[in-house]
Amino acid sequence: MLTRRGWSGLAVGIAAIVVGRIFAIIELFVIGSGFVAAVMAALLFVRLRRPRVAAVRWVHPNVVVAGDTGRVDLLIEYQSSIRSTSFELAERVGRADAT
Repeated sequence: MLTRRGWSGLAVGIAAIVVGRIFAIIELFVIGSGFVAAVMAALLFVRLRRPRVAAVRWVHPNVVVAGDTGRVDLLIEYQSSIRSTSFELAERVGRADAT
């Protein structure tokens, strides 16, 4: 999904292409094409590059009875030399054999 800046860049690029075509201004058409190409290249870069992370989870105690307190420790390490884009980690916790 594009950010607000991405959408703005795309809109400016398309507007420049349209105005460049209407008034036959080749420079404006080229600049608009550059904007659109830059936004598409950035979108592909973000979509195709997956963050490399390692995660370890410890659950204490292994079995929790209703009313008891449990603890989950999570260690996440980012393992890439390139800066990461933000990402979300979610884990669903269900009720196993709940009655």
